[in-house]
Amino acid sequence: MIRLVSQRGRVGKGAPPWARRRALDRHDGTLPGLQARTLRALACAALLCAGCAAGPGEAARQIGPVCAYPASGRAEVPGVVCLDKGILDYLAVAPESGKEYESLLVLECRPSELHAALLTLGARPGSIDPAFKADRRGDPLDANGRLLEDKRPRGDRVQIAVRRAEDADWTPVEAWITERGAQQPPERLEWVFTGSFFATAGDGVERYLADVYNTVAAVWYDGIAPLNLASAAGSPYRGDALGYEIRTERVPPVGTKVGVAFRLVKRPGGN
Repeated sequence: MIRLVSQRGRVGKGAPPWARRRALDRHDGTLPGLQARTLRALACAALLCAGCAAGPGEAARQIGPVCAYPASGRAEVPGVVCLDKGILDYLAVAPESGKEYESLLVLECRPSELHAALLTLGARPGSIDPAFKADRRGDPLDANGRLLEDKRPRGDRVQIAVRRAEDADWTPVEAWITERGAQQPPERLEWVFTGSFFATAGDGVERYLADVYNTVAAVWYDGIAPLNLASAAGSPYRGDALGYEIRTERVPPVGTKVGVAFRLVKRPGGN
């Protein structure tokens, strides 16, 4: 794990050259200074990229394998289907998360790279339940596993779509999942850009926790994931009518390569 920025804002040993040049010292008012500096450094380092497919007059910026298109407010990343049946705790994780058995997709990027791409689009991360940040456990759910109203994640929101190589158009990811209570695909869902956070590990090194646990988009609230579902159908472990599961008849086989698009739909000021 690369330590990009130290507690005092200095770039740590092992950081790439652009991080040493671009580390920011300004707190943007919405994130802890360390998190803001590090992830904004990634966003500022994004380069115009001819390798990303962009429409006429549209500029693309690349952060690792993630292509960001600020004009249209979307970011795209390659991924693969990793599960074709069962209940979901996550919609998407990064490689080597150990959570592929409860996620629909594995993205071919680090969570911090997607985070930085969303910053490039102008998205602003919101809040995370303080209890969770304090001990990494705080669970803002009621007895049925639904988010408590005053604990709902806040911040800018994205919608997610998927596309196989042979598809001409993007498909809302909701077409591949089922709301267990209604036994049908849910209405269009939104994920809140909660942003994850930094914490000091036992070795004294601060790390962006989403990169440590490799979680990306949580269906069931996870403060470490940079994206959390804005509304919740409840925990699938607390009842057969709660939560979400994979719509097996619509999902491509495990191992199918797909593109995954994150489109910014709500800007600062909304929850």
